[in-house]
Amino acid sequence: MAAPDQVNFQQLMGSLLSTDNDVRTKAEEVYNTLPCETKVPHLLGTIQNPQMTEEARMLSAVLLRRLVTAEFQEFYDPLPVEAKEQLKQQILLTLQQNEIGTMRRKICEMVAEVARFMIDDDGNNEWPEFLQFLFHCASAPSVQLQESALRIFASVPGIFGNQQAQHLPLIKQMLCKYLDPSSDQEVRFQAVRAYGAFILLHDKEEDVKRQFADLLPRVILITAESVEQCDPSNLMQLLIDMAEGVAKVFPPQLEQVFELCMNDL
Repeated sequence: MAAPDQVNFQQLMGSLLSTDNDVRTKAEEVYNTLPCETKVPHLLGTIQNPQMTEEARMLSAVLLRRLVTAEFQEFYDPLPVEAKEQLKQQILLTLQQNEIGTMRRKICEMVAEVARFMIDDDGNNEWPEFLQFLFHCASAPSVQLQESALRIFASVPGIFGNQQAQHLPLIKQMLCKYLDPSSDQEVRFQAVRAYGAFILLHDKEEDVKRQFADLLPRVILITAESVEQCDPSNLMQLLIDMAEGVAKVFPPQLEQVFELCMNDL
């Protein structure tokens, strides 16, 4: 079939959400026939369109993340350099939209998946603008951007690739800042997730664990706060995973961790 324009594609997204089984099935058939080079820009366009329903935009973010997971190299590698740069720029723009709640989480999940594929086998990050943007988000006054940066970092803690050593002071500074009690609560919770993911990734690297060990008391306090708030993100499980997987970080705080686990029963 001929490639749809953006309007027709957005109508297709609406049909994919239809409660009518026949309409939805036909829409799925049409969507599945479209090539990746058609889907990607149209999905991005739908995500960026504030006139679309939130359901259609969330669906587009989910579909784009799935497409990246399954077929990233197939559609990305053949693109000319200019088209690659334009695509990466458009993906960054989705993070700058003033989104909240589930919509922001879906966008972050999609961007994190793209970022994951931008690290080659030698650890080179082929998206330096994303690293710059990550630090920009982390230092921005916007709580939404802070949360997005930490959420993506938690999803892809190895994002810095072979440049990580030079960025360790900035990474620690970022985590230290947002583990502070003065930070927004959800930002603190995301900072704990980011800390846990980063430490677990480097469970065999003593230097990294040693440099970040002094942040652990804050992590424990925030985890206790999340338990009291009945936060559904399960920071307690993350703390247990760290205690089991990176035990050397914990000896001075083992009693606190044990008490917290008992209180959570």
